[in-house]
Amino acid sequence: MTDPLDGEREALLGRVREYEQAATEQVDKLRTHLACAEDFAETLRTRLHQAAPARAPEALW
Repeated sequence: MTDPLDGEREALLGRVREYEQAATEQVDKLRTHLACAEDFAETLRTRLHQAAPARAPEALW
């Protein structure tokens, strides 16, 4: 004899698996966006250093 809650348990486990998969996909997207933002920041940093002579940080304010 099977427990009537087995079907409900399996359905809930399926939903949790779907949430986990969606979370994993979102994390991958965020990592991609973060990498792009880091590359952009590095590009800006490089251009700033090339365009302006080196000065003490307090001289920028």
